[in-house]
Amino acid sequence: MTGGISVVITTYNREEDCKRAVNSVLAQSASLAVEIVIVDDGSGDVYDADWFKEKGCNYLKIQNSGMCAAR
Repeated sequence: MTGGISVVITTYNREEDCKRAVNSVLAQSASLAVEIVIVDDGSGDVYDADWFKEKGCNYLKIQNSGMCAAR
């Protein structure tokens, strides 16, 4: 493995879309060290935080503050 990237994925009530995005990043970065940070902007949905942790993501849930604050 050489090099590395960091990916920040912001989400609000879109768990399945977020999971697809994580899988897409992992599929495209097989030869890179990758850090994925999920920022849940206070979703009303209950996300499966363990799924994200198993994929090696850092999962952060913040109080709903809008897209700009989540980024």
